[in-house]
Amino acid sequence: MEQYLYAAKEDPQFQDEALITDNRIWQSLWILLAGDRYWEVSSMQETPFVVVPADDPSVVLNRLETPEFQEVLEYLKKWKQDGILEADMLALSDNEGERGLELMLAERKPCETNVPIWSVSASYIQSLATAHPEWTYGFFLYLSANQNFYRNETAVGSALYVSSRTKYPETAVRLLEKIHTDQRYYDLFLYGVDGIHYHNIDGAVSYQGISPANKYGMTVANDSLLGRRYLEADDRWEEVREQIDVWREEVAARAKRNPLDDYEFAAGGLERELHRLETARLQDFQPLVCGYYDGPKDLEDAVRQLEEAGLVNYMEEIERQLTVYYGSRENDDRSMQ
Repeated sequence: MEQYLYAAKEDPQFQDEALITDNRIWQSLWILLAGDRYWEVSSMQETPFVVVPADDPSVVLNRLETPEFQEVLEYLKKWKQDGILEADMLALSDNEGERGLELMLAERKPCETNVPIWSVSASYIQSLATAHPEWTYGFFLYLSANQNFYRNETAVGSALYVSSRTKYPETAVRLLEKIHTDQRYYDLFLYGVDGIHYHNIDGAVSYQGISPANKYGMTVANDSLLGRRYLEADDRWEEVREQIDVWREEVAARAKRNPLDDYEFAAGGLERELHRLETARLQDFQPLVCGYYDGPKDLEDAVRQLEEAGLVNYMEEIERQLTVYYGSRENDDRSMQ
């Protein structure tokens, strides 16, 4: 990955351009450098300060105190000095995917480092293949560097919720029921009008000949039973997708059950700590992961600020909840035997 970035930087076309323009790059580096040695308590977005070691998931660790996180910061420091990172990454939002696509279309950017494959297929490839039919594509799945893989056996990750603040919750439930039980309505909701927003070709969705401006965006109502197969806008990208699908099937066959499968962090009673930790994240953590890192003292200062904001109480509560969670899992397992 780094060799690609520096090779691109040597090209006169990109010498004066930033190659990484998304401040979530630290998360990608963490996945690569930490590998399968840790599990996320919830997600890097929701609980960025903590992880649990895979060999002892009852212990909660401060992510900032792991050697892998310091290695992440060293990469970001180097990339900032060498002009790989956006110079003012702190001013960016937490999702710069659309801007990355715009820069690629303008031939100011050769790659994107923080875009998931479903976004590439849904939005990037059609636009890029239309504007630059001569281009070829590749995709590096960060998780493929791991040795061990874990699967979730619950449907929590794909559950839909109606907020308690919704004024008309019954109507919201009826809408969701309609979307997920009526194929025609689902197609209209997800893909739009056949012939205007997409083409229905033998039951598959194609965007060939459809203007990118007409295409519907992705929604949270995707359904694995009603969803249609996509025909890729570029045959070369189809080959990439097929290779990744084969890899996924192989991984799924040997994946182990995730010990934190259905655990959800309950933050009740930690409102004061959460408020202060969010302030510390913006003031002390975010600059580090945007390349503003000179050495270990900066990291030590950030850890101290987080601890003063209530990180210790926060970690102790997560550890307490995990103890209860593991105990209930053991009881459930015994009752099933």
